[in-house]
Amino acid sequence: MKIVSTKTKTKVMKDFGRKEWAAVHREHFGHEQDRRYWTKVKFFLTAKEGREILGTVDGYYISGVMYVDTLIVAQAYRGKGIGETLMQEAEKIARRGNVHKIYLHTGQNWRAVDFYKNLGYNKEAALSNHYEHQDFWVMSKVLS
Repeated sequence: MKIVSTKTKTKVMKDFGRKEWAAVHREHFGHEQDRRYWTKVKFFLTAKEGREILGTVDGYYISGVMYVDTLIVAQAYRGKGIGETLMQEAEKIARRGNVHKIYLHTGQNWRAVDFYKNLGYNKEAALSNHYEHQDFWVMSKVLS
């Protein structure tokens, strides 16, 4: 056996994955795969006042689960409801995309933990010695 490293996924690798995943999907989920449901959909939202950016949120969803990658609110505007409004808009996108769960990562000692708790997110798992050797939480929210 020989292991080969490539900089990108080749067409041959993609074809192999599509073919083999069909069998694996059936084995794990008990039904045929709906490729549209497994297509990653990215989203990017910006809160603005005129030309000034107050905050942003971005992420993606796939197969009924949304990942919030980054939520940033300008320091001068924190505590004014901008982050909450951005997350509410992300949840609207989630619902339109047939998403049942949203998850994210946040530092264990960050103020954001309480922010997300207040929005209905729960600590799901601890990630020790994670990004830049800091401890993080995986937090999630199941949409009703």
